[in-house]
Amino acid sequence: MREVPASALACTRVLRASTFNRCRFRNMAPPKCQIAVEVSGQVKDVSEVEKVLRVNREAEIVQPAAGEVLIRIRMRTINPADVFNVTGQSRHANADSREVFNPGNEGVGQVELNGPGATKFEPGQRVIAAKWPGHGGAPPKGRPFGTWQQYLTVPEEDLIAVPDEVDDEKAAQAFINPTTAAGMVWALDAPAGEWVVQTAAGSVVGRAFSAISRLRGVKVIEIVRRPEQKKELLNAGADAVICTADEDIVQRVAEITENKGAYGGIDCVAGETAGQVLTSLKKGGTLYTYGAASGFTGTYKPLDLVYGGKTLTGFAILLWLPKAKADGTAHAKLDQA
Repeated sequence: MREVPASALACTRVLRASTFNRCRFRNMAPPKCQIAVEVSGQVKDVSEVEKVLRVNREAEIVQPAAGEVLIRIRMRTINPADVFNVTGQSRHANADSREVFNPGNEGVGQVELNGPGATKFEPGQRVIAAKWPGHGGAPPKGRPFGTWQQYLTVPEEDLIAVPDEVDDEKAAQAFINPTTAAGMVWALDAPAGEWVVQTAAGSVVGRAFSAISRLRGVKVIEIVRRPEQKKELLNAGADAVICTADEDIVQRVAEITENKGAYGGIDCVAGETAGQVLTSLKKGGTLYTYGAASGFTGTYKPLDLVYGGKTLTGFAILLWLPKAKADGTAHAKLDQA
């Protein structure tokens, strides 16, 4: 059974308390107010997220302007990025910690009302957004923006229809994790036959990263914490798995790669693990950090960077995708990945 961070459980309690899904307005025009989860203030530790989360049962529903669509959110996710946003630890959070905003980076909804000039989707049609208004920056003044509310206004051009065979649970998590995995495969750009290494290999991002990498002929060293995870991944066809409960990352990567080191890697654990993965890379290798599951600090050996010519950098889809889109190659890059 996968462990759920306390911060995510706290967010879940607040979402359940909001009773979103008990309030349906079928065959009726959307009401003027809604239930919404709001964030007010910042905290220093993820264990304190409930201190800044509150449920507003009379939140305004912003009506769609020209080219916009009013969406009723059917299901919403809790991603690590949401927790970082709520705590104020990420650049995604509002610069002004006193400003109230609605969190929620992802979800699936259905069209309730088309604004003037919006004709692409029919009322009742299920849609996801790439991206949702809450993903990638502070909201326009006076406009709630995250998916942790009942209704949300989204530009029509950002919406994608959900096929009937895809259920809400899959559709609600169709953007952030798969796109992050594909983006990091492209960013590493490892040649076929090379080894790359990743932590949290049993996660959704980890499994997607492995699958896409193998399609490109790249071999993946999977790092997990528990023996049962190792067995599961090996049974699923993993190239190599390291269990940190009884194996040393640096030693095992050296053995697997015949002392050549991994071409590159990705990490979402941070702490000491990030430094061990960095050390296990070959000279000139790059480690992308995309999370902080063990806390907001990491350790590494400076000489890995100085004399190893290695690079330690971050990866956030909300920063990478706009750049890829701006140079006109976003779709090509994701297709290549």
